[in-house]
Amino acid sequence: MDFRRVTGHELGQAAALANKVFCKDGEQYMGSAFPTIFEAGVSHSYGAFNEKGDLVAFMGMVPQLIRSNQAELRVFFIGAVCTDPDYRGRGLASNLLTLCSEHAKDAGASLMFISGDLPLYTNAGSVYYGKSTQFIIDAPVMDKLAAEHNAWNFRDMQPEDIFVVHELLTSQTGTIKWGIPDLQQAISVAPMAKVSKLTQAIRVAEIPGKGIRAVVVLGLPKSATVSEMEPTRFDGTVIEWAGSPEAVATLLSHSFLHFNLSSLQMNLPWQYTQLAASLKSAGAQSTESTNAGTVLVVDKAALITQASLDANVAQDLTYAELCSLLFDPSSEVFVPGYAKVEPLPLPYMYGLHFV
Repeated sequence: MDFRRVTGHELGQAAALANKVFCKDGEQYMGSAFPTIFEAGVSHSYGAFNEKGDLVAFMGMVPQLIRSNQAELRVFFIGAVCTDPDYRGRGLASNLLTLCSEHAKDAGASLMFISGDLPLYTNAGSVYYGKSTQFIIDAPVMDKLAAEHNAWNFRDMQPEDIFVVHELLTSQTGTIKWGIPDLQQAISVAPMAKVSKLTQAIRVAEIPGKGIRAVVVLGLPKSATVSEMEPTRFDGTVIEWAGSPEAVATLLSHSFLHFNLSSLQMNLPWQYTQLAASLKSAGAQSTESTNAGTVLVVDKAALITQASLDANVAQDLTYAELCSLLFDPSSEVFVPGYAKVEPLPLPYMYGLHFV
């Protein structure tokens, strides 16, 4: 078996293998949903090739920058991990994970965020990280959140909105360091909506004469439409959001009515305290959890440097303790003689940038 980086001209094989493994309903969407993996200008992904040269196992890697307060984290996202059914049980994915970790470290990354928590990852040292709250927002909650809609204009996002939407997303605390072309691509391919078999809708709220104040990206059932006929109620999910807490709450309220929804699910990382407080005070059901997926430290020294952390604070910590100290606002990790470390906010990892 040949384990190596997948070259650009072999990414078509990788997409075909991913479609074979993940697309059970006849749709072939992996290549189109994840161009950052399968149409990468520079491939960072790794594969296992059999003696005929056929790709039989694959692990997708996408480099990214995360801005968290004053820190800039160099990370990789791991996704589209798949093995041909005839080659499972041979440890191929474990070998690929080792190669990906070495690649990430050589590239100067500190972390790999993984869209999963299988033993493959946890046995290699990946851990749950951060804190988030999942809210279920129903009609009574929306009634309490609703502001005076007459003061606002609500509409679908238009191409001309791209600079304002980009500014809203990148000005948040704990965010992907989007480039505008990257953001446009993510909006176009809708990865999270596509793998969840949902239709993506993007709505903005603006104050006439003063501009856009909030944007939300929603995942809706594919049959959901706006109609003046007898409304059918649907469940939806909030994939991404940005803007002032008041504007986001108002936009959610209007979108709830606009799409005739019965409920919305929303996962808020811990730093969105004001919006979370509004949802809780309105009576939204909530469940405390970690961020999505798991994270693997690939270079402890790089993480300490990128997080601007005193090396003396972290030198004796395990990887799990270090991730708790850095990303969990309720962490019980304490280093005697040093002040409490302020946690670094992260975006919710199953958002518009999902890999």
